[in-house]
Amino acid sequence: MVLRCATVVLAAALLSTAAGDDAPPESLLRENVHKATAIMRGKIESSDAPRPGVTVAHFRVSFSYRGSFKPGEEVDYASFKENDRYPDRLLHTEMVVFLRHRRASYAPPKWETATDLSEFLFNPELDAMLSSALGRAHQ
Repeated sequence: MVLRCATVVLAAALLSTAAGDDAPPESLLRENVHKATAIMRGKIESSDAPRPGVTVAHFRVSFSYRGSFKPGEEVDYASFKENDRYPDRLLHTEMVVFLRHRRASYAPPKWETATDLSEFLFNPELDAMLSSALGRAHQ
């Protein structure tokens, strides 16, 4: 119970600090880069909760750091949100998400967040950190 509460508090802190020019801790960014098959920037256009404990985000890609997604494409991915929904303030807001393929035995969608904390509000500092972590300059 304590670990779950700490995770919720950390997630709230990360989302609130990412609203300014702050970025997530470098160790968390490295973990996400390591585990993610696809890394992209874009906006969550809508979401739904097909079953308890799983929230599906409908995400419109604006830039791909890693993976084969192109600007304008939509990708659906599973995330695990408190209350099975995204807060309204995250919808239609520029974000960076770190995704990996889901196991074939899981129900759709075929993508999920790479870690419990894999969705961050976009800002220039995060963009620079991510470009550096991937070993290239942002284009």
